Amino acid sequence: MSCSKWLTTRQTNKLFTDMAPWVRVKEGDTANTNLGIFYSAESLRIIGILLQPFMPEKASELLNRLGVAHDRRTMERAVPFGDDSYGTPFVELGVGPRNALFPQLAVED
Repeated sequence: MSCSKWLTTRQTNKLFTDMAPWVRVKEGDTANTNLGIFYSAESLRIIGILLQPFMPEKASELLNRLGVAHDRRTMERAVPFGDDSYGTPFVELGVGPRNALFPQLAVED
């Protein structure tokens, strides 16, 4: 994967951490909470599309969780605001670490 894809991933993580929607929502700042979640989801959608050639199963799982239609997973759509129809997951979302996209590996001592 090219450096720019990893840079986008790191920047998305930093943006989400800096916006801290879990703190803002407790403060009643719903506008910025919603904006932070939207930009994070939009970044994940683009990253999921870009990851398809390298990690097809995980990229598909991510895009299914975001509710991105199969015909909207093209490189032409891998731009900000390139899809205004996603958001309802195609799969049931679970709770807890067992339902993580990349679950932690067991570590032996």
